[in-house]
Amino acid sequence: MYKVDIPINDKESAALERQKNLELQRQSRIFNPRVRTIGVDVTALDQQVQERKQREEEERNRDIAFDELRILEAQALKELEIKEELNKKELEKDIVKFRNTFQRREDGRDFDLNDFRGHHMEPPARISDTDPRCGPSGLQIFEGEDLREKIRTKVQKEENERILSLQKENNEWKKAAQKYADHMSDRKLIDLDMRALHLSQLEEEFKKAINMSLADYNKALAQESSERQRIENEKEQEINLMDIWGQLTSDLLTENPEAARQSLWGHHRILVDRWKGMSPEEREEIERQRREQVAEKKRLNAEANESAAEWDRQSVLVTTIGEQLQKKQEEKVKELRGKLDRYNQQLAREQQSHQRFLDKELYKNEPTAQYFAQFNTTSR
Repeated sequence: MYKVDIPINDKESAALERQKNLELQRQSRIFNPRVRTIGVDVTALDQQVQERKQREEEERNRDIAFDELRILEAQALKELEIKEELNKKELEKDIVKFRNTFQRREDGRDFDLNDFRGHHMEPPARISDTDPRCGPSGLQIFEGEDLREKIRTKVQKEENERILSLQKENNEWKKAAQKYADHMSDRKLIDLDMRALHLSQLEEEFKKAINMSLADYNKALAQESSERQRIENEKEQEINLMDIWGQLTSDLLTENPEAARQSLWGHHRILVDRWKGMSPEEREEIERQRREQVAEKKRLNAEANESAAEWDRQSVLVTTIGEQLQKKQEEKVKELRGKLDRYNQQLAREQQSHQRFLDKELYKNEPTAQYFAQFNTTSR
């Protein structure tokens, strides 16, 4: 069979290259006797345990902070809902008050026609024979006479004026009601905008607080590192000066001035023939100082390694927090896009339903050419 080279993508090639590099690094560690470690590195394991505990503590603190933020957001949403309910109740109260004040049933134009009690309150045409409205003949009115023409004309004029006034007031009430409804609608839109703005401000404040805390933490780390470096430099200078001074004043260079120094006319000189070398105490002192210097050097190296590890851990922590914030923002954007897609799909379904109604229900009898052909066929 022929050998076929199957193409691989970039991810697989990168994974193969990474495995190859890890294998080369492992070979370099195992085959190099200088860096090879036989047995268990207890110090490294303890350090890993400490790092894991510290990482768990940081994750626990971060979860607590996120829980507190979620509680604050829930409280803010609850307050907004309460405020919206209060505004809704106030609006309903204002509408009821407006109707009771400007839209009463007895103020209607046709109330007198539909009021069954008004007919009972009207006086009859004739109460008795002694009714002063009746003339000597006992009749209500004679044919051809109109004795109440002026009063009737006046009453009709007043009635027309009253009807016009009622119509004017009704139109003004309608305008006021429409204006009030528009005002309440604008207030509702403003409340919704303020709610969205408040939520946006809360999110911005949360981001600013996180950024400020990270900046303060990085600044404190930088100051601590700078102070530690300054102290180390000062200690190193003191150690160097002490080393130089110790070398200059040691018995090795002075050759035991207490035993071989002689004062002559105010001057000191060394008697070479009397100097017997360093004593065991002097040698022990030199050895002690050397051990102290070695221990101090080890301590300084350990502090430097610990500082470097702390810097690496903080860098990883900052990177992790940044990735989490970016992931959270991407999830919010994805959620908003999902809502927008669902809203667009709902609009599309409504438009399709309306179009089907127009095509199948409203415009189902479409005129044909035969319908238009029946017009203008004759001179009449």
